[in-house]
Amino acid sequence: MQSSGAVLLIEDLVSTANLGIKVLAGRDGLAREVLWAHSREIQLPEQWLGPHELLMTVGLCVPTDPIEQVEFIQKLDDAGLSGLMIGDHDVAPPVSIGDAR
Repeated sequence: MQSSGAVLLIEDLVSTANLGIKVLAGRDGLAREVLWAHSREIQLPEQWLGPHELLMTVGLCVPTDPIEQVEFIQKLDDAGLSGLMIGDHDVAPPVSIGDAR
């Protein structure tokens, strides 16, 4: 873990080698705090999750259309979520990677 305080950051999760996490997009958000993590497969997860929460999914709630994926991410960001982790499973749709800042 890299953070110096008691707060968990997205960067801490990404830098934990045995988790095997790969950043596909949103590198500007690595300093976001994670208060809680939730595994969810429901539609409209932004209605159930809030600030500083991490959404973990196998991909069932992720739209397949690239434009809808952008809108999905924007809604999660508007709700204040820390981030989104999509499992590398056959059920997850291909992720459209635009600007991976």
